[in-house]
This record gives sequence, C-alpha cells and structure tokens, in this order.
Amino acid sequence: MKVALGYKDGFKIEEIDIPKLGYGDVLMRVKACGICGSDVKSYRQNLEAWDGKPKRWGHEASGVVEKVGTGVKDFKMGDRVVIDPIVSCGYCKSCKLGYTNLCVNSKVIGCPFDGAFAEYIIIKSRSLYQIGDSVSFNEAALTEPLACAYYAVERSQAKSGEIAVVIGPGPIGLAMCMQLKIRGLKVILVGTRAERLNAGLKLGVDEVIDSTIEDPKKKIKYLTKGWGVDVVIEAVGKRETLQLAIEIGGKRSRVIIFGTPPAQEVLTLFPLELIFKDQELKAVCGAPSWVYPLVVNQLKEKLLDVKPIITHCFPLSMIQKAMDILLLRKERAIKIIINP
Repeated sequence: MKVALGYKDGFKIEEIDIPKLGYGDVLMRVKACGICGSDVKSYRQNLEAWDGKPKRWGHEASGVVEKVGTGVKDFKMGDRVVIDPIVSCGYCKSCKLGYTNLCVNSKVIGCPFDGAFAEYIIIKSRSLYQIGDSVSFNEAALTEPLACAYYAVERSQAKSGEIAVVIGPGPIGLAMCMQLKIRGLKVILVGTRAERLNAGLKLGVDEVIDSTIEDPKKKIKYLTKGWGVDVVIEAVGKRETLQLAIEIGGKRSRVIIFGTPPAQEVLTLFPLELIFKDQELKAVCGAPSWVYPLVVNQLKEKLLDVKPIITHCFPLSMIQKAMDILLLRKERAIKIIINP
C-alpha cells in the first residue's frame, strides 16, 4: 500500500506492506483524510528538528471497511465509516466516566500511531462509527473537528438567545460557529484572514470582526451595548487571544480555552476581574467518544454544511503541495482533504 511519510526535507510516497489485523482490529480503506492544523504544526517541527524517524500523520479520516479481525461483530466489509482518532483503553477512570478524550492510556492515530495519510489504516473497531450512504467521505472526514466543536460548545453551556464570540476562524473555529448557531445563539467571529471570515458569513455567522482593521474589544463593546458577551471560545492558542477572550466576556460569561498554546506560554490572570464578573474559565481537550455518533447524525440530517470549509482536495501523491499551501497560507485555503 502507498503511504505518505514525512522526512526532514518533506514528504515521500512509499510502498509498504498492508499491516496484519489483531484482535478487535479493522482494516479501513482510507477515502478521505483532512489536514489538521496540528498536522501542519508537526510537519513544521519535523522540518526544524528532524529526529531521524519518518512520520505518518493524518487523523481526520473516513473510509470503507476492507477487512475485520477476530472479535469484531459490529462491522463488515463494505461499511462506510469514520474514525475517532483517540484510541482509548476503556478501563481507566476517565474512560469509565465517559471521557475517553482524557484516557491516561490513550494512543492517537497519527501521533504516535501510524496515521491516515495512506491507502489503508488499522484501527480498533471501538474507534469506528458508521456514516451510512447519505454523508460523503469528504464531509465525514470533518467529523473529528466537528466533534471537538460540539464538545466545546457543550462545555460552554450555550443557550438560545445568548451572544457568543469565536476567536479564530480556522476549520474548528468555523465548526464551533455552526454548533453555536444550531443552538440558537447570535455569533460573532473574530479573526485576521478575510477568506475565513467570509466563510463564517456563509455558515450563518451574524457578525465578523477583522482584527487587522478594527479593535475587537471596542466593536464587541459597541455591539453588546457595553455588556460583553455570554460565551467566548478561544480557538487560536496565543496569549493575546486568550487575554482578549477573558476581557470581552460579560457578567456570568463562560470562556472556553480550546486553542493549544506553546508549552511555555504564560497567561496573566487578574482574579478580581473574574470574581467581579462571576466569570467561568474552562479548558477543553478534544472530544469524548459519545460525541461522534451525535455529530454523524447532524451530518446525516444536513444540520451542518461543511462545504464552505472544504476548499481543496488532492490525491495522496500531491500531499506535499497540499501541506505547502497550508504552511505558507496560499490559495485562500481553509480545509484541505487528501483522497488516497
């Protein structure tokens, strides 16, 4: 089978043997795999600090069941499926509580497990979900970012009629906008890239703020008559956007930290500001497994329209071009799908 491996000077397409199935394993023929921002970050780090080991990324994948191993009862050859890239153990405290995203023994597809930038991938059957015939493979490839967005919005306790701000119009930020609109909120999207802000408008966002042109704090103060917003979701992972998220939240607001900052990043907090606003600050990591069937159902019922997010599709042989487009911010790209 063909795989895309990341080396110190970029990708190489190589031929390897199809791996053997173990107990509870499923062999999936990959039909679509999105390039995540974390893939771009890992690719950049690999170029800058090559450790001598080729990498196989890709975790936003959908495809067709090619073969099942012993012990697999819920899937058969030909089933159209999507993966949950977090392969949890099922027996630690987090798993037993239903928060598989926090499993202490988890392995993540694409890091360190071999990822889905390949023709085939082996995955445990417990990490697969049926998508049926009404959802395309490209749409299904966005299930993981949509699930992360669903969980972040769930954690925000967003309610119909409230005002929410999403900081960061990347694919997950746009997915969060959709999940907020489904719940009946007025949504303001803040970012720096016009093409992504425009995509937000196509998805039903009520207001967009280009922070390279106008001050988000002043604009939000004007839009909310000085009150501030009810929900803020930070999907960038920078100190300045984290500070902004806290500052624009109104009284009894809920601030969700989703963007992943550098490990050494330090955030300055003023506790009195949080106290006097009765403000909640929460962090969110990924999405637990119970979210995936809910998001797949949203896609089936056409509650989510991901077409404005998917801007490019490339075969596996052109993954280098695809990664360069995202790395260099070219061609107004938002989400790129690889079709092996």
